[in-house]
Amino acid sequence: METSNKPSITREEEVRVRRMLKNYVEDSSGTELESCIIERLTGGMNNSTYLIHLKEKRYVLRNYNCHQDADKVKYEHAILKSLAIHKQKFVYPQLVPTLEDTTFTLQEGKIGALFHYQKGSNAVRMGPNQYLQLGQKAGQLTLALSRITVPLAPVYPPYYRLDLAYPEISPATFLRFLQQPDSSFQSLHQETNEIAEAIEELFTKTRGGLEDLPHQLVHGDLNASNILVNEDGDITTILDFEFATWDLRVMELAVPLSDLITGMILDENDNTQAEEERWNNLQALISGYASEVSLLPEEKDMIPSLVLLRRVDVVMHFLARYHKGIDPADIVRDQLQKLISCVRWLALHQTRVRQWL
Repeated sequence: METSNKPSITREEEVRVRRMLKNYVEDSSGTELESCIIERLTGGMNNSTYLIHLKEKRYVLRNYNCHQDADKVKYEHAILKSLAIHKQKFVYPQLVPTLEDTTFTLQEGKIGALFHYQKGSNAVRMGPNQYLQLGQKAGQLTLALSRITVPLAPVYPPYYRLDLAYPEISPATFLRFLQQPDSSFQSLHQETNEIAEAIEELFTKTRGGLEDLPHQLVHGDLNASNILVNEDGDITTILDFEFATWDLRVMELAVPLSDLITGMILDENDNTQAEEERWNNLQALISGYASEVSLLPEEKDMIPSLVLLRRVDVVMHFLARYHKGIDPADIVRDQLQKLISCVRWLALHQTRVRQWL
């Protein structure tokens, strides 16, 4: 992945990365590892990634910061290995095995994995053509993941089991937080109180009955930040299978829809032309997915609720990290604002979205 404005790498990071690379490279003299170039890449709110220039080749090293759970990494890597069994219509991360033929390494309490470099960059601003492609890739990914078998138990619960995903923040606790947020979030008190009823309705609607909808492996985090495009702007690569799990099939569409809608309503360039462009993007994403996958009527009916569920999940994810001292309050406030905007937008426009589905 190529990027610009690369952040500087600390000496501590550089030492840890070089030690991790020792698990991948036979270098008795140590000269190759000492001379390799390491650049910290931008992007990613959960992990740190580094571009490695080694032996005239390029690799990407990922440091898992979100967790240090080997079972989660094993499950993610098992999916990537299983994808290799069938020829896919998209490029996905290619693991580099360690010298001991494992897929990851542990250094100073940090899990790391090395991947072959994939040429491309993140899209700066996507238009209808790219959202059409994103929908198509999401559909192709749905079909690909439906064909593979992973010989491990899923480590992440489905989106609708927030009680299992965030045991320290139960749905009831989250509702109390919205009604009376912590002191760090008092500036949003009026807004969070306003949406509490809608979130309570969401919890009630997703509490039962979803188990009967089609389930399969899903990527679960497919959006503009987890794809690469070529110089022509065409999508080439799907990245970051870290949160892949057994879930509702329709979540593979609901997630990018949720992220697109959030971007639409928070765009600073808010005018009539921009509004038309946003709806064109939304329609393109839906059309692209529908060209690959035919959803059941009951799956389509749940999409507005699942779009909102995605936003709730993201808030709870970063709220849990905030309580653990991992992330600052600013990140949670940002995600709360997105949730508030999403609730308001869906209240006005979900009927139109349903018509396009």
